Amino acid sequence: MYKKNVLLWTAMILVTSVAWGAQDIPAFTKGDHTFTLGGGGNSDKKFDNTVLSFNLGLSEFITNETAVAVRQELNFADVSSDQTFSGSTRFALDYHFNAGKCRPFVGANIGYLYGDNVKEQFIAGPEVGVKQFLNPSTFIYVNAEYQVLFKDTDQANNSLDDGRFVYSIGMGIRW
Repeated sequence: MYKKNVLLWTAMILVTSVAWGAQDIPAFTKGDHTFTLGGGGNSDKKFDNTVLSFNLGLSEFITNETAVAVRQELNFADVSSDQTFSGSTRFALDYHFNAGKCRPFVGANIGYLYGDNVKEQFIAGPEVGVKQFLNPSTFIYVNAEYQVLFKDTDQANNSLDDGRFVYSIGMGIRW
């Protein structure tokens, strides 16, 4: 039974992929907008220690390849009977490579980190990602950022090696 289900799901994915592959995905153009929604989390096996993450973003293309974006991330942690909240608000500038259904991008962001049990400070750094279109208006995305944490510009130069990686995955729409 298990093998039948695996084969059935595999066949459905392949057929759907071929159908999506047949669709022509237009390139981004100046004035296009995207909205993204993603999240994640982790828990121990008893669900005693849980961390949840939620993020959303809104962008507008200012050229056919370049988009400006604002992103909001919210984190909730319930660890060792202590509940904490943190978040970050970031602005980004990303260059997209219009390459069919798969749209890689590179860029930079700057923002602010805040919340319980975190050192409130500025964040900035490079980012890379990819948007894989499922149809002309819907995509899944993966994004990775390296964030340098700093209070002022003098501290930013000394903090390059003390940053953190932030990953996100989710879905988005384009209009």
